[in-house]
Amino acid sequence: MVRLNNREISINHGMGRSAYICQTEKCLLAAEKKDRLSRALKTAVPKDLYQTLKKMLSALPPEI
Repeated sequence: MVRLNNREISINHGMGRSAYICQTEKCLLAAEKKDRLSRALKTAVPKDLYQTLKKMLSALPPEI
């Protein structure tokens, strides 16, 4: 995730302040609950973005 200069948030591309999150549902839920992405990006992360991340996560192949 990247916070662009205009404070918009982009997933997987762009230059600016960035944050990484592991690709597990547990990590994503913890990040949402504790508002970790907003703090890391220093801007508000909308709830619909978390829904988008959950959809992307569910589309990934299961780990072996």
